[in-house]
Amino acid sequence: MKKTLLFLTIFLTVSIVKAQAIDDTVVVDNITYTVINTSPYEVEVSGFSDLDAASASITIPSSVTINATSCSVVAIGTGAFSANSAANKGAGDERNKALTTVSLPSSVLTLKDHAFRDNGSLTTINMNYLTSTAGNIFANCKALSDIGVLSNMKDLGKYTFSYCIGLTETIDMPVVETIGDGAISGTKGTYEAGGIKYINIPSSVTSIGTIFLGRLWDITKVQVNWSTPLDNVNSANFFRNLDLSTINLYVPTGTKAAYQAHAVWGLFPEANIIEGTLGLKNIEVLSASVFPNPTSGNVFIHTETQKDIDLTIYDLNGKALINTRGKQIDLSNLSKGIYILKGETENSAFTKRIIKQ
Repeated sequence: MKKTLLFLTIFLTVSIVKAQAIDDTVVVDNITYTVINTSPYEVEVSGFSDLDAASASITIPSSVTINATSCSVVAIGTGAFSANSAANKGAGDERNKALTTVSLPSSVLTLKDHAFRDNGSLTTINMNYLTSTAGNIFANCKALSDIGVLSNMKDLGKYTFSYCIGLTETIDMPVVETIGDGAISGTKGTYEAGGIKYINIPSSVTSIGTIFLGRLWDITKVQVNWSTPLDNVNSANFFRNLDLSTINLYVPTGTKAAYQAHAVWGLFPEANIIEGTLGLKNIEVLSASVFPNPTSGNVFIHTETQKDIDLTIYDLNGKALINTRGKQIDLSNLSKGIYILKGETENSAFTKRIIKQ
């Protein structure tokens, strides 16, 4: 009897450990989670379990349960929601383009390679808890327009926001330390509207890779905050295709001569190196609702402000299609599909996803 009980105890113990081994999976609300650590128990998001039932909006939980064991959700895995099927670009699936909005919990601290690559429908994801990104996370996500403040980001991986022309103001990362190759670079080839207009690089940054500001066609202001110019920058194509005479470099008071003499920062014309800080408006998020949505024609905008609003409709490639001013916009001449509506006042802005029927 004792031998039988001992056998059963060992069998059950082995079964439980096996069910919670590395690479084991569990599906919750059509999202697959994969075990990546067993001490402590941690999982990463692997993507939709059933791509034909892919959701437009997902909220990732801070933990999932496998066989009565709670496992923390700590990462979005490689190619989890990539829309590119190439093996070296996430081995994703076009059906991931159903996804437009992602809410991440405080437990998720990193996004792995190609996590959302080429997902042309993704517009919104909160990144305030993340501490690192790997490579090509949002490469070619041209509709991405709302990422919030990267409050805890330390390591911004290579090409994280490459070709993200829907990010039309700035990328706020106040404590970042390393910035990979092309992390915020613009589109390839000739001019394409969109991309950030200014950037404030905090003094916490210790290294910057190649093509840092390359092809950011609309950028006009760059703020740096090192009292001594950062030397750990890769000069290869650092400002690829940009006319630096159209961009102002703001440097700390008393440091202009040092930046002029620097091999990289000194590429800016002397007149464009300015001691001081960026003169930027404090842009607040404007609370707005739109209706009807979906629509076959007019869309009406309700906001707290009584003033007219500058309205622009973009396609998912970031191309501006309609510009008007007021509280309504007519989409009747557009094809069926998904569009991005951006509204701006003097000190506030909003972004909405519109479905044209």
